[in-house]
Amino acid sequence: MIKEFEITAEDLEEFKRLDAFLAKNITDFSRTLLKKFFEQGNITTSSSEQLILKKMPSLGTKIYFEIPELEDVDIKPQNIPLEILFEDEHLLVINKQA
Repeated sequence: MIKEFEITAEDLEEFKRLDAFLAKNITDFSRTLLKKFFEQGNITTSSSEQLILKKMPSLGTKIYFEIPELEDVDIKPQNIPLEILFEDEHLLVINKQA
C-alpha cells in the first residue's frame, strides 16, 4: 500500500522539516520508525529533488510512502523473577533489575 502526499504552500508555512511533516501526516508510526523507513527507501519522490529529513521539499513535490509488509517475529517469553510492587486492573509497577 502506498500513501501519497503533495507539498502545499500551507505545509511550507507550517513545517520547516520533512520529518515533522511526515510525523504529522503519518500517525500510525513513530518519528523514529518513519526515519528508519526513510533510510530503507520506503519514502520517496518522483521529482529530481533529493529528499532530506531536515529540510522541506519544494512546493508541489509529491512524496510517496510505501508501507512495508509486516514481518513475522519469533519472540518467546522468558520466565524471569519479577518483584511486583503494585498491581490493579489498570496499572502494574515492577522493580526490575538493571
